[in-house]
Amino acid sequence: MSTLIVDVSESSEDFSTWTNQDFISEETRYIIANADILITPLVDFRESAGPTFERGTELILASLRKRLPNDITVDICVNDEDYFELSLNSKYKRLGKFVVTAIVLPIFVNVIADLISENSSQKKDKNIDSTAVSKEVPAFMKPATVSISITVVNKDRSSKQIEIEGESSEVIETLRSIDNILNNGKQTLRDGNTDRDNRK
Repeated sequence: MSTLIVDVSESSEDFSTWTNQDFISEETRYIIANADILITPLVDFRESAGPTFERGTELILASLRKRLPNDITVDICVNDEDYFELSLNSKYKRLGKFVVTAIVLPIFVNVIADLISENSSQKKDKNIDSTAVSKEVPAFMKPATVSISITVVNKDRSSKQIEIEGESSEVIETLRSIDNILNNGKQTLRDGNTDRDNRK
């Protein structure tokens, strides 16, 4: 039985929420100030001393920079010397937390969906040598279930957060229809054959 959870909510978070964090230096703040896509950390997570990222975040950053158009800027909210990854033990493999401008959202989600799709196809194809699989795709994206959190910031600085968890095929489908989900302004929980929609 497949499970898909999509949670949409209003958010007070935007890019300035992260560029004004105390753990960001003036130099880093200047660099990330004009980002269209910002990968954000977990803060005060468990006993970690500082900002923490999901395992494989640097590889995702490299993949986004390689695949996105040159006029779209993607960066990571941390000083280089403070970067730290944590591997979380969970049935869901977390792709991370992203803050994205509404104007680049369609391109961003398609790139993420393509990364998941390509990796899923590689895993299922028995004729592909696992040692030959591109290093561009993080290993933790290979399992069938994934999760991702995206905060979408509009021109008026209003924001919505969408959190998605489920089988890779369902997450891909959801990402490709994210505009419709956000425009409907609703929270959806689908568990097996049961659907529940709670309009905000």
